[in-house]
Amino acid sequence: MFRKIFQYFLQGILFVAPVVIVVYILYSLFISVDGWLNSKISPLIGFNLPGLGILVLFVSLTILGFLGQTALIRPLKRVTGRFIKKIPLLNLLYSSVNDLFSAFVGKEKKFNVP
Repeated sequence: MFRKIFQYFLQGILFVAPVVIVVYILYSLFISVDGWLNSKISPLIGFNLPGLGILVLFVSLTILGFLGQTALIRPLKRVTGRFIKKIPLLNLLYSSVNDLFSAFVGKEKKFNVP
């Protein structure tokens, strides 16, 4: 009985971990970028501009996504993917997040019918 509960617990962690990790990384990036930008721009314009980090993060990720679709970055993505597949836990997280995002955004949208 305890073994089955523990298996369910681990399965729950594996189900939630990729999403939580991505959200945590994005949140940390936002806090870092927003703090850095406010410390540099506030003295120049004379007032605090909250939320500038989210705009910069959105634009940066959009540009990165665009570059990811170009022929320049595809070889880098393949090399990185091969490297990540050699690391067991990182491979699990990377493939889970990749499958999740490809289901919603990729060429084979899996959730297009309610």
